[in-house]
Amino acid sequence: MEKCGVVLRNGLEIEYPNLSNEMSEFILDPQVWLDFDEEIAAIFHTHPNGEPFLSTADRISQVQLGLPWVLYTNGERKVFEPVPRLIGRDFKYGEADCYALVKDAYHLAGIELPVLQRGDIDDDAEQERITEELVKVFTRVDDISNAEIGDVVVTALDGKACHMAIYIGGDKFLHHAHNQMSLRERLSEGWLKRIHSIWRHPDWIEECYEALEQDFGDGN
Repeated sequence: MEKCGVVLRNGLEIEYPNLSNEMSEFILDPQVWLDFDEEIAAIFHTHPNGEPFLSTADRISQVQLGLPWVLYTNGERKVFEPVPRLIGRDFKYGEADCYALVKDAYHLAGIELPVLQRGDIDDDAEQERITEELVKVFTRVDDISNAEIGDVVVTALDGKACHMAIYIGGDKFLHHAHNQMSLRERLSEGWLKRIHSIWRHPDWIEECYEALEQDFGDGN
């Protein structure tokens, strides 16, 4: 049975009874909102089965509440910030762009990526700044034919690495291109010709994809 409760603004964690009869979900007692209301800084719960990311039900509830969620699993404490849905984001360089999408997707999967400082979009592209953090925590994969779900695909324009996406299997990737909405797109021949490199994170496991897939929805 999952345990659950709230984290107050002073850092105190208070456990409440789980009102659910299901082993892999929790229902927080409504009394908590009457007891603390605006003092609540986050919701916490446990995953006894060890899943290191929020479930679909968790993600839906978190977006509705707009609060950080703390997850205790496998002896670790993970904090998940409420992030916008991965599909349909408007583009704003430095805030809602290709790296922000990859970082948020990995965050939902329970993996924290470094903050990438951005300046001018053209200068960043010229300096290939997009790969600066990748080389620190990722391992380079030799070819797209060896790509696995969750790998980061970096593409180039005029020979300069300037864009990244997440390979999601088959012939598709998830990305957020300049002045477009974030979406899933087919790896067309045009995109394949622009591939600069493929990168794999050591902490990514197959189950991590579930944390991303729930944001896609039908028809996107």
